[in-house]
Amino acid sequence: MKFKFSKRINNYVVIYDILSDKRRGWISAANRRRTKVSRILMEYGVRTQKSVFEIEINTQKDFNRLIRSLQKIMTKDDKIYIYPIDSKSLKRVRKLGSMIEYDFFF
Repeated sequence: MKFKFSKRINNYVVIYDILSDKRRGWISAANRRRTKVSRILMEYGVRTQKSVFEIEINTQKDFNRLIRSLQKIMTKDDKIYIYPIDSKSLKRVRKLGSMIEYDFFF
C-alpha cells in the first residue's frame, strides 16, 4: 500500500498494537518489537500513552523513512495506525487532565 504525504499536514497520531504469540512463547520477541516501534516514534514526537504517540513530520523523505522503519519491524498480525491531523483540527484539540509534560507539542 502506498502512503501519501501532504505538505499541509505535519502532525499525526500513531497508535500501535504489537501482538504476542503466547502459544509459542514469543512474548519476548513481541516486547522487542514494541520497544523498537516506540524508539522509532520517539524520534518524531512524544508518547502520550503506552502505545500512542503524537508526532510531527515535515518532509516526504522523513515520512517515507518512518513508514519503511515501521514496516521492517512488523509481523503480519501487528497493527499500526497513522492518523493525520490538519492544522484546522489541530487548533480544536482539547486536552483534559494532567498533561504538563506534553503541552509543548500542540
